[in-house]
Amino acid sequence: MSDANKESKIKKIFTKVDIEDTYNKLESNVPALAVTVICAIVLMAFICCAVFFARVKGPEKVLVPEVTGMQLEDALLVLQTKQLFPSIILRPSDTVEKGVVMDQDPKAQALKKGRSDITLYVSRGQVLENIENYVGKDIDSVADASDDSKKKSAIVFNNPIYKYSDKKEGTILAQNLKEGTPVYSKTNVQLVVSKGASKKSVTVPALFEKPVDEFYKAIKNTNIIYDVTSHLAGPDETIGTVSTKDTGKTVQEFERVSVDFAFPAGNIDDTFYGIFEDTVIDYPVPVKMKLESISNDGEHQVLTEFYHKGGTVTIPYSLKRGTTVYFYINGIAQKKFVIE
Repeated sequence: MSDANKESKIKKIFTKVDIEDTYNKLESNVPALAVTVICAIVLMAFICCAVFFARVKGPEKVLVPEVTGMQLEDALLVLQTKQLFPSIILRPSDTVEKGVVMDQDPKAQALKKGRSDITLYVSRGQVLENIENYVGKDIDSVADASDDSKKKSAIVFNNPIYKYSDKKEGTILAQNLKEGTPVYSKTNVQLVVSKGASKKSVTVPALFEKPVDEFYKAIKNTNIIYDVTSHLAGPDETIGTVSTKDTGKTVQEFERVSVDFAFPAGNIDDTFYGIFEDTVIDYPVPVKMKLESISNDGEHQVLTEFYHKGGTVTIPYSLKRGTTVYFYINGIAQKKFVIE
C-alpha cells in the first residue's frame, strides 16, 4: 500500500471521531459515576461495620452459679466454665476452714453477662498469732521463745540480715512485718540484727604445753577461731599438749590461729587422743558451739564451749574408750560420735 493511501485512511478515521462530542458525553456522565463510587464506598463501610459488630457482639447472659462453701480451687473451675472472672478477697475466720469460699457477690442465680466479674470472699483461716515488736530484743531470746515446744509458734526468724551497729551484738534493729500483723500460717519475720561494732583486737593466750583440758579453759570466750592440728609427739615433747610456741601475739577478733598438739601414736591408759573435725555453714555473726561427753558410767560433762563463725571446726579431745561425744551449735546437736 502506498504512503498516499495510508494517509488517506488515517484522515478518514479522525474525520469520523468527533472529539468535542466525546468530551461532552463524558462530562455529562461524571455525576452518575461519582454517585456510583460513593455508593460503593458506603456499601463497603456498611459491610465492614456489620462484620466488626458481629465479631465483638457481647456474650450471652448466664446464671451465676452457687460457689459459696466450695474450696477456692473448685469454685474457680466452676466460674471458668461460665466465663465469669473472680476477684478474691481474703477474710479471717474462726469457723470457716482456710481456702473455703465464705460468700460471693452477686449471689447465685443472678443473671450476668459472660466475662463479667464476680467477687469471692475466701477464708484465711483462724488468726494464729499477732506479730510483736521485736526491735531492741536479743535475737537468741526471741528465737528461743518461738521454738518453745509448749507454744509451737507459727512465727519463725529464718535468715536474719546482719549489719554493724553501735548496738550490742545480737540486738534486733528492725523487722519487716509491723507489730500487730495477724499470722494465719507459718510465717517468717525478716529481722535486721546488729553485728556489734567493727572488729576489735585480741591477744592469743599462752597455750604452749597446755594439755587438752587446760586448752579448753584457755580458749573459752577468747573470740579467736583455733585451727587445731596434731603430730606424733617427739621424745622431747610432752605428750598430749600444745607444741605451738607462737603466743601472746595480737590478732583481730575471730581471726583464725593455728594450734598444733603433740599426740601419742596410740592410746595411753585407755585414753584416746584425737581431733574432732566438722565443716558447717559460714555464719554472719559468731554462734555458740560446744562439745559434750557422756562416759560409760553415764557421767555428763561439757568439755568446751566457744564462739565460732563457721566453716571448718576443729576441736581436740583426750577421752576414755566408749565415751559418747556430742557437738552442738546454738544448743542443737549436730554430730555424735563414740570414742573407740
